[in-house]
Amino acid sequence: TVIYSTQLPAELASPLFGRLSRVQNALAPLAAQAPGQPVQWTSTPSGMVKHFMIFDAQGRLHPAVVQGPRSYSFRHPKDCVVTASGTKLQLTANVYALPLLMQIGYYAARPVTLAVTFGGHQYRITLPASELAYAYLPVQGPGSSVVFTPVTSSPKICLGTVTIGNVQPSPNAASVPVFPLPS
Repeated sequence: TVIYSTQLPAELASPLFGRLSRVQNALAPLAAQAPGQPVQWTSTPSGMVKHFMIFDAQGRLHPAVVQGPRSYSFRHPKDCVVTASGTKLQLTANVYALPLLMQIGYYAARPVTLAVTFGGHQYRITLPASELAYAYLPVQGPGSSVVFTPVTSSPKICLGTVTIGNVQPSPNAASVPVFPLPS
């Protein structure tokens, strides 16, 4: 499991404590007691991340999603294929000039490296072969479209929805525990 690093609620630890007020520091003693259950913490996920989770304000663990402007749906299923000349995806809204996270839904028959152009910056990401996966890329706005250009020759990749924004608990997936514990 990879858990997105967040601040503890202000009622538990003041943000003025800096790194000490991060969830992973508060939970380090518990994580150490669970050998064989590796937990990784990240504030900048990059590439394909399996089992990406985040804590909510009630202390429940949820699958993590990126919420913000997203790409429009493809008119035809074949339109998702990244061509040798590249694919441009328009977003549903402008993205602010902030450091954010891009979530890329994709399917790749083999590993592929893409040049990703967004907000006047160019990034590079290598995606492993996978069926219906999400990859993540830290990006800097502003921007209203994303261009994916293959670096790998003969790319065999189909893009799904691309979202740029902040990491949030998924509103559509069950949390652990399902209900908050009584205080």
